[in-house]
Amino acid sequence: MGYYAHLLKGDPFTITNPTAVLNRLEETEGNNHSWCQPVAHYRQVMPNEHEALVAILENFGFSCVTPSPDILKVTDFDDSKLGGSWDKFWDAFAQGTTDEVSWIMCGEDGEHWAEVITTDGHRSASVTVNYTVEV
Repeated sequence: MGYYAHLLKGDPFTITNPTAVLNRLEETEGNNHSWCQPVAHYRQVMPNEHEALVAILENFGFSCVTPSPDILKVTDFDDSKLGGSWDKFWDAFAQGTTDEVSWIMCGEDGEHWAEVITTDGHRSASVTVNYTVEV
């Protein structure tokens, strides 16, 4: 069981400070983040923090690209379970990006919402989505 969701619309965003994201996730993890191993595990088995963060994000269901060793772009969420750590990931992203982000998500029950990161931090917001059908 679980609540599945996918990204309906949103631009990739860049994590410029993977250490800040990992530190925030580590501060908030309790035992772990849903089905991911604890942050300390990834830090121990991965050669650097950048690769550790990519592994955590991909295990949770985010898609990432790494165009260079210093750049990590979060591009998608792959129709996975959100898990109890969903908000913790977004709060951590706000610590590691300078991008303004707005992702429109769609849940398995048709519920729509936005995950938003601004200079003020992270928040979730209700949204209404209008579809146009061309015939």
